[in-house]
Amino acid sequence: MNDFTRIPVTVVEIDQDRCELTFSQGACPATGEPCYNTRATCQAPEAYTLGEPLTLRFSMRDRAEGFDEYVIPMVDRVSTAPTRINVGGRRGNTKPLGIRATADVTLSDAPHSDLLVDPYVDERSFDPLERSTFWAKWLRRNPYYNGRPFRILEGFAGQALSEMQTRHYVLDNIEGPDASGRVRIKAQDVLRLADDDKAQAPRLSNGILLSDVSETATNLVVTRATLAEYTQYGTNAIRLGDEVIRYSSVSTLGSGDLQFTGLQRGTDGTEAQDHDAEDSVQACLEYVNRQPYDIAAELLTEYGNVPSAFVDEAAWETENARWLASYPVSTLLTEPVGVTTLLGELSEQALFYLWWDEREQEIKFRAVSPTIGLVPLISERDDILADTAKITVRPEQRASEVWVNFLPIDATETGSERKHYRRTRVRVDAAASSPFEYDDRRVYEVFSRWLTLDIQASLLAFRLLASFRDPPAYLALELDIKDRALGVGDEFDVEYRGFVDEFGSPALIRYRVISAHESPPGQRIKIEAQKSQFGVDQRFGLWMPAGSVDYGQADEEARATGFYWAGSDDKMPNGDNPYLWI
Repeated sequence: MNDFTRIPVTVVEIDQDRCELTFSQGACPATGEPCYNTRATCQAPEAYTLGEPLTLRFSMRDRAEGFDEYVIPMVDRVSTAPTRINVGGRRGNTKPLGIRATADVTLSDAPHSDLLVDPYVDERSFDPLERSTFWAKWLRRNPYYNGRPFRILEGFAGQALSEMQTRHYVLDNIEGPDASGRVRIKAQDVLRLADDDKAQAPRLSNGILLSDVSETATNLVVTRATLAEYTQYGTNAIRLGDEVIRYSSVSTLGSGDLQFTGLQRGTDGTEAQDHDAEDSVQACLEYVNRQPYDIAAELLTEYGNVPSAFVDEAAWETENARWLASYPVSTLLTEPVGVTTLLGELSEQALFYLWWDEREQEIKFRAVSPTIGLVPLISERDDILADTAKITVRPEQRASEVWVNFLPIDATETGSERKHYRRTRVRVDAAASSPFEYDDRRVYEVFSRWLTLDIQASLLAFRLLASFRDPPAYLALELDIKDRALGVGDEFDVEYRGFVDEFGSPALIRYRVISAHESPPGQRIKIEAQKSQFGVDQRFGLWMPAGSVDYGQADEEARATGFYWAGSDDKMPNGDNPYLWI
C-alpha cells in the first residue's frame, strides 16, 4: 500500500477510572446487584480502591474495522486547535501561558451491549441493548471524568494503534446526549490543571484565632486547623489581616489547637495590629533565591495538579543553567494566588516560556534566547505551500519605554501600582517615539514581586525593549508534512518575496514558531511564527573545549554551535560577522 492509497483514520481514547476489586469478593463487602466498578455506582464507598484505568476507544463511524483493539464506532467529527505560546509571558499580548491546545469531538449516541464497560454484564438479568444508550448510561456511571486523560490517535487503516501519532489532553466537559443523540467532548492540554480556578499557592488555610490577639502579643493559638497546614511549606510566617507575623515554633496543644510562639510582629513591610477571635490565619509560602525553573516545576507539580511525569526537570535545569543562572528570584506569598497567574509573572520577569507538547506528552521549558546551532531555511520556492503566507504586524504591542517596578514595600500589597514598590528601573528608546520614527510614546510597565536585584530589573527592561521597540511581526504559512520536525519554540530563517533589503534584494528574516498544527492530519502543517528578537546576522555560540579547531578549519555546524574570537577588525578571518555576548 503506497501513500496515495492510504486511508486516514482517527481514534479517540478516554481513560475511565475503575475499582480494582471484584464485586462481593475479597475486600469488597457489597452484596446484591453488582455495581459497574465505578465510584458513582459503588455500594461500599469505604472499600472503593482505584485501580488501573479502563481505556475506551472510539472510531469514526465509517471506519470501524481493522483495529487491533476493541473500538466503538461513534465519532462524527474531530477538531483540534494547537498550542500558541506567549514568548516571555507578556501581559496584554495573550494569556500568561499562551493559548491552550484544545480538542472538540462530536459523537453519535446509540444503544450498546455494555461490552467492556460492564465487568458483570453476563450476570445481569436484562439485555443492556434494550436499556438506554451508551453515553446516557456512561455519564450516569462516570460523572467524575473531569481532568482524566483523553487522547486523539491519527494514523492509517491497518496500522497498529501503538504506531499512530498521539495527541494528549485532559477531559474538560462532556455535553449531551442532545435531542439528536449527539454528544460533544471538550478537552484541553495538561496545563488546564494549573488554571487559577483549580490551583493556588499557597493553599487556603482553615485556621482561625482562638481568642483576641493584641499588637504586642508574642504567642497566639489557632483552632480548627492541622499542624500540617502550617508546616508544609517550611516557611515560619503567617498572615493575619494586613499583618505578616514570623514565628520561631508551632506545636499542637492537648486540645488539638495550635500554639505559635516566638512571634516577630509586623514583619516584611507590614505593621503590628490587634486581631479578633475567629480572624483567619493564613500560612505563607516563601521562595528565597530559587532558580526560575525550580519554582515553575514546583508550582506545576505541587500546587498545579500536574503529574510530575510531564515535567523533565533535568532538561529544565540544563536550560536554566545555560541562560538564567544569574536570575535567582525571591518572594513571600501571603495569600493564595492562582498558579497560572504566578507562572505568567515569573515567565515574563525571568524571561522564559512554557507550553504543553501534546505529542511528546511533556511540558516544555525554554528561555527567551537565541538558537545555538544550525537554523533551518524555509523558502517560498521549496517549502511554503502556494498562497498560504500571510504577514501580520501588531503596532498595539509596541513599546518605546519599559518600566520595571520591583521589591514590594509591603508583602501583602503586590498589585499594579507603583507606590507599592521600592524601586523602578526604566529603559527608554527616545528615537522610537521621536517624530522621525513612530512619533508615539508607548510605555510597558512591569510590577514584580519576584525580582530583587537592580541587574535583573535592568536586564528585563533591556530585553523587553529589544523585543517590542518595533511592532512585533507575525508570519502564518503552511508547509508540506515533510517539515513536521519544525515545532513550537523552534527558530527558522525564511526566504519570502515580502522580505527584502532597502535595495530590493532578498533578505532572510528569523522567526520563532509559536504554533504548529497538522490540518488535515498527515498532509500539511500550519505554522504561526513571531519575528525573533535575535536577527539572522547576529551570531551566538557556546564556550568551546580546549583543542577545538580554529574558525578557518571548522565546518558549518561547528561555527553555528561554538564561540570564536574575532580579529582586531571585529571580523572573523573570512570576513564573517563576529560572535556576540548575551
